[in-house]
Amino acid sequence: MALKTMILGSHTPYCAICVHWYDPGSTHIRPVAPKIHKWEIDTDAKCMCMKKKVLKNAMYRCAEFERKIP
Repeated sequence: MALKTMILGSHTPYCAICVHWYDPGSTHIRPVAPKIHKWEIDTDAKCMCMKKKVLKNAMYRCAEFERKIP
């Protein structure tokens, strides 16, 4: 994981926790306190959005967001 990270809730609509953001091993996110929906994400990560077919930063947001973590 990169040095720049951010802890957020799993209900926050960032690309890093969206099903359309292609990170099959979930290598750019890790649980901090999953029972209270807190996850750490690599803010510098970029992956392909499979819905829009563009490279997107982990911190982007869009209307197509669908949560991939509980």
